[in-house]
Amino acid sequence: VVAVFLDREEAILLGDFDDDLMRHIEHASEFAAFKDLARKKVYSARAVVEVEACGFKVLGGLLDAFLSALDDYASNGSAKASARSKTMLRLLPEGSVKDGLDYYERALVVTDAVSGMTDSFALTMYQRIHGISLP
Repeated sequence: VVAVFLDREEAILLGDFDDDLMRHIEHASEFAAFKDLARKKVYSARAVVEVEACGFKVLGGLLDAFLSALDDYASNGSAKASARSKTMLRLLPEGSVKDGLDYYERALVVTDAVSGMTDSFALTMYQRIHGISLP
């Protein structure tokens, strides 16, 4: 993969290469077969599917909670935003909540914060903000 990347680095940097690097390795067909087998035998296992389903709930819940709080703050200002919203916003990275952000910018703030969380941190955060567990 490193060799394939280095061979195509210039095209990648110029935006002229838009393909899966793994399709260009020496044993691409074998890798594709392995990937297909893993998808059928590993990623479809019940325990994996349960974790994936949980992830949808956790990620969606975090995005919804933080974006709702940031929307409240943007619409009502810091003086009139709800106590819940103010508390939620204190959980976002310092300096990320600013006045005057449009909806797209608010969505970026929230997705950046949530995407930077590890799985275990996101799960813990979700459980705490929903009252499922305490610190």
